[in-house]
Amino acid sequence: MDLREQFELMYLFISHDLSVVEHIADRIVIMYLGRVVESAGTEALFENPQHPYTRALLAEVPRLDQRKRDFTPIAGEIPSPLNPPPGCHFHPRCPHVMPVCTSEIPLLTQRLDMRVVSCHLDDAASSLIRTLKKLRVVFGLKDSLKQLPIADLTIAIFLRPQSSQRVAIA
Repeated sequence: MDLREQFELMYLFISHDLSVVEHIADRIVIMYLGRVVESAGTEALFENPQHPYTRALLAEVPRLDQRKRDFTPIAGEIPSPLNPPPGCHFHPRCPHVMPVCTSEIPLLTQRLDMRVVSCHLDDAASSLIRTLKKLRVVFGLKDSLKQLPIADLTIAIFLRPQSSQRVAIA
């Protein structure tokens, strides 16, 4: 690591062993069948993986505190790289697959935290957060969105509005 700092070197280390990558990389890019599915700083990626494939990989990284744990492979068959499935390549094995996953390639989007994720779940979560923010304004909710449970918003949306109220979400 001293040579890297001394000569301002950058290197690309390709591996399937995330337990090694964790100790030598500042940033990790996770790929599945040739597509980037997530990229983040090493610490952020290990603490809070966002893509289902990243979560599955990290769940199987050997840990000293889990010595007697059995390996659990990701469910489903690995698609052919020569004939990958349409849409998200991971959808045949994803536990969170949605109809959109089977037909549309998810966009690689960058977040404010410098994380990059390519997943329709992320699209759905972003859409939900935007919707909740709009509802907070419509219903005059002053609490921060992080402190307001989604269940409370559901109750507010469906139980509190009077029949004369209209809610438009664009």
